[in-house]
Amino acid sequence: MPFSAILFDLDGTLIDSPKLWREAYRRVLKDIGHTLCDKDFGHLYPSGKPMRDWLMELGIDQSHYATLRTNRDRIYEEMLRSEIVWHDGAETCFKTIARKYPTGIVTGSHKTYIDAIEHRIPLRSMVRVLLDETDLEGKSKPRPDGLLLAAEKLNVDPLECVYIGDQPFDAEAAKNAGMECWIVRRPFAPEKFHVEPQKVFDALEEILKFL
Repeated sequence: MPFSAILFDLDGTLIDSPKLWREAYRRVLKDIGHTLCDKDFGHLYPSGKPMRDWLMELGIDQSHYATLRTNRDRIYEEMLRSEIVWHDGAETCFKTIARKYPTGIVTGSHKTYIDAIEHRIPLRSMVRVLLDETDLEGKSKPRPDGLLLAAEKLNVDPLECVYIGDQPFDAEAAKNAGMECWIVRRPFAPEKFHVEPQKVFDALEEILKFL
């Protein structure tokens, strides 16, 4: 079916940020004597859970929460400002699609993260709609609110949109919004999803064959 708009997830889908997120967590947890192993990160990152849940599952006292979160965000934003890059082929693919379709980004990242990314990648000037966690007021994926709001701002029917992401909560949010979901396989995503996407790709550029 022809689509009226194309919506994208940001982290892991368009930009190579999960490895920076992992490093930020590793550094702050190391400060309190905890080593974050790849297995734990690989389990927690795809869950989309907030930091309090990470601490609970890792057996870390919640009294560390405020300091850990402040330090995590500081470290992460520093790395975003100096190191963030597009995934291979993502910039060209994104620009090509944006020339053909109304395009939006719906991300669970905070506004301060987007501000940091903008030092290297001018996202806001490249897309018609960009919604972050601040816009969603806590109603993040897998809730459909962000996707529905993006469709509304683009003045299109949600049923005529596709959402492109890389994580299980992306597929769930798309289903909850009545949208088609396409998934790009990335290193920090599980092999199996509870909600099956309509299409799965090994590289973002493959999407262009279907648009």
